[in-house]
Amino acid sequence: MEIKHFDQDSSIFEAMIGVSGIDRTIRILQISDSHLCELNDDDRHLLQSVIDPDKYVDNARHRHAIRLFTKVMEKMESMNVDAVVLTGDILTFPSAANLAVLKEHLAKLSVPWLYTLGNHDWHFIMLEEWNDDVRKRAYPKFHALTGGNPAFGKLELGGVLLVCIDNSNYQITEEQLAFFQSCLQSGRPCVLFVHIPLYIPSLAGDVLHRWGAPIMMHADGWTPEQRKLWKTRKEERATQEFYELIVRGNSESLIGIFCGHVHFHHKDAYRPGRYQYVAHPGYDGGYRLISLLPLKSGH
Repeated sequence: MEIKHFDQDSSIFEAMIGVSGIDRTIRILQISDSHLCELNDDDRHLLQSVIDPDKYVDNARHRHAIRLFTKVMEKMESMNVDAVVLTGDILTFPSAANLAVLKEHLAKLSVPWLYTLGNHDWHFIMLEEWNDDVRKRAYPKFHALTGGNPAFGKLELGGVLLVCIDNSNYQITEEQLAFFQSCLQSGRPCVLFVHIPLYIPSLAGDVLHRWGAPIMMHADGWTPEQRKLWKTRKEERATQEFYELIVRGNSESLIGIFCGHVHFHHKDAYRPGRYQYVAHPGYDGGYRLISLLPLKSGH
């Protein structure tokens, strides 16, 4: 499958990819890491558990999150997009107010959407441990926003498969792997949306500088202390196979990866001619307009 990149490496807000085999332009709005911090009277357990909730909600990093999220969602009507994809950490925690705000905005969309969760979406950081059981218990809160399945989903647009997979615990399950393999084998061009970026050597330095740990999927260099702090574990078999399939396996139908998590823009190849795009965070006004353009063979 032939593709060609028309965007600039430094472009924070756009990605333009020519794709052979499609007959019209497909435009997708990606939003990631908005970190909404809304609370209301239905969230009394949060207000009672946080030592200083006003200070927490008014943290400078989140102060304008809801305004910026609303602004982008309103702006998308003028972008003439075909779909919206949310790549995780739209919420800082799954409070009743956060979920209500998100449902309200998505209900107004005139186009379909996909939503893959980030590590904050399903976790109350001040109340509970961060682990797979907590995520499993939180999944039902997101059924109405994910077609009943927060673990994975897909949307077909103009012959292209938009594929989302929840890798918010740095792992891939056997079921997610089988789903992804079936998408790649469909013969259609595929675009993958996840929250946590895949490890790429050129990304690692900036991630380590900002976060003090290699918080990427299938990353090298974790120390025991870092794993304990971030509550990560060694990659399981399905995670290893997923990573190998993408970077070295028969995944030519995958035309790009779009993700977030690390809170800065980055673009680089995960294999020759195929790029991973990390989104600038929504809480800082970030989004990405993805344009898939018809590409004639040989151009």
